[in-house]
Amino acid sequence: MAKIHSSEPVDVLIVGAGAAGGVLSKELAEAGFRVVVLEAGPHWVPERDFVSDEKGAQQLYWTDLRVTAGKDP
Repeated sequence: MAKIHSSEPVDVLIVGAGAAGGVLSKELAEAGFRVVVLEAGPHWVPERDFVSDEKGAQQLYWTDLRVTAGKDP
């Protein structure tokens, strides 16, 4: 993963590194495109941050309150 200065041009900007965003960014980068991925969640290192129990897994998931209904979701 390269760090890119905000003034450098890129070919593709992907918002969200979930299942689709992660795979798409990998495929495009391997094809030679300069790709930037924006992600709201924290950066996790699997070798360091992976847990195998449910209680420990709470820290891995984005559990912030989301508003999906009402007058102004």
